Amino acid sequence: EPAEPVPRFRGDAAHPVNHGALCARGAAATFEVSSRERLLTPLRRAPGQREWTTIAWDEALDIVSRGLLDARARTFDAARAAATGIGFFGGATAMNEEVWLFVRLARMLGVLDLDHQGRSCHAATTAALGATLGITGATHDWASLLDARSIVIIGANPADAHPIAARYLHGARARGARVTVIDPRASRTAQGADLHLSLRPGTDLMLLCGLINQLLARQREDTAWLEQRSDAGFLIDAAAELNAENGRFGGWDTSRRGYDTRVWSYRGQGHLTDASSVLSALRRHFARYTEAMVCAVTGLNPDDVRALADRVCDTGPTAVIFSMGVTQQLSGVATVRAAAILQALLGNLERAGGGLYPMKGHANIQGATDLGGLYHHLPGAIPAPTVDEPDLEAYAARYGEAPARHLRRLLRVWAADRAEAAYTRLPKRRDGDHHSLHAALARGDLEVVMLLGQNPVHGSGNPRAVEQALGRLRLLVSIDPFINETARFWERVPGCATEVLALPSAMFAEKPGSRTNACRRVQWQNSCLAPRGDSRPDGVMLRDIWTRIAVGLQMGRDEGAASVGAPDDAESTDTLYRRLHREITA
Repeated sequence: EPAEPVPRFRGDAAHPVNHGALCARGAAATFEVSSRERLLTPLRRAPGQREWTTIAWDEALDIVSRGLLDARARTFDAARAAATGIGFFGGATAMNEEVWLFVRLARMLGVLDLDHQGRSCHAATTAALGATLGITGATHDWASLLDARSIVIIGANPADAHPIAARYLHGARARGARVTVIDPRASRTAQGADLHLSLRPGTDLMLLCGLINQLLARQREDTAWLEQRSDAGFLIDAAAELNAENGRFGGWDTSRRGYDTRVWSYRGQGHLTDASSVLSALRRHFARYTEAMVCAVTGLNPDDVRALADRVCDTGPTAVIFSMGVTQQLSGVATVRAAAILQALLGNLERAGGGLYPMKGHANIQGATDLGGLYHHLPGAIPAPTVDEPDLEAYAARYGEAPARHLRRLLRVWAADRAEAAYTRLPKRRDGDHHSLHAALARGDLEVVMLLGQNPVHGSGNPRAVEQALGRLRLLVSIDPFINETARFWERVPGCATEVLALPSAMFAEKPGSRTNACRRVQWQNSCLAPRGDSRPDGVMLRDIWTRIAVGLQMGRDEGAASVGAPDDAESTDTLYRRLHREITA
């Protein structure tokens, strides 16, 4: 039963996305806000103790800041400006402004082990679309689906998992669009489709490669778009050419089972028909995916494969929707990349009714990704520096002038000194190192972990291993509206000496801020309720922690002090979030 009258949340009929509708999660939020299980005051579990004790906010924040500073001092690698003993695991339900402050605090402390739950659901999307298109999310708004003539849904079930988006599918079908579902399961979405291809699990990549081959064989590629908007006419250097016998491009390193991409370069710009052009290389590479091979691997019959090719090649703008049925496969990156190549060849990446739509399940997975919540990206989806780029000049030489200009602007907002000096204080990872939270816990070298709306014990495939790893920490900080399984892990680990702090976070209706939906629409909301009990908005907590850390670094004359400007701790919650929003948009 609720502790107080339940607020009533309704959809906004004037909203351009949901038009007044609510999904099941939005409806359930009504009861979460007023739940009796809400954490309403800071709690501390002292090392070795078997119960929680209530503490004041000032004491709790002092413990957090002191724990972070001590761990940084003990584990700081000056050569890489990296605090190897600290891990930050952010949330995709947090507001953009909170993620921005969380990432900024982590980077300025030297944290490399920084991640959010997008790692386990859409990391393949980030890797594939970032490399192919330069963006890590959808190319179109949901409303563009209404202009599609064909919609291909692969590894997704919008009818159950994304009901608001499914409303646009219904609208597109009413306008004559033909819907194809590629899924081994007879999901609710598949049951309402015009064509359901129940292929063998894990063979989506083969089907897409065969579809690209059909497209090229029929010469349905949009040559005008490819010439003007892509690298399809560029001439590939001989060292990067495809080996037709083994299907690998130049630069393959057998010892590390990866490519040395430094040999991948262009000799100049030519024509689409040149033998060494990118488009010609695509033809040679995908020619092997014949209809017979596709049918043998996927288990589909030739008529269905041809029917799909007819729809994609001949009916007009095609939209491709995908989700975790694709991204959580071993070949997830390659499958998403194949979908992007398909849409590029068709010229559908900028056409109304075309595009790529990665379905994301949490309110702000896209925003958390855009703002650098994954260890290998900084805000704006630019690469995080490695030890091979000791200064901005080396960074620009490797990644290009555009990312370097963006990084300079970012550092001018983040740091109190020059961008060049601030760059030296950014933590530098090693190429090939994995800095996801689970990888860091498995290594056993973390001392302090801060969680922002995260519950890795519950979300892990091996919760007992996560609990044992958490038992080796000095300090665990859980910022959450509830006491979740991770905050209570010590109850199941005998002799655990980890100090645990559970800090009560205000819920979405109790704070302002913005989110970025799956189609990259940034949406601002105002608070409509006061925080319950003694809970505080995440951004306020992070600001107060940062203020204490900045003071601690400056008193200790730490070399990173100049890069950590203390925010104004006197500003109101609304002023704080609006200021952070202006920083993001700058």
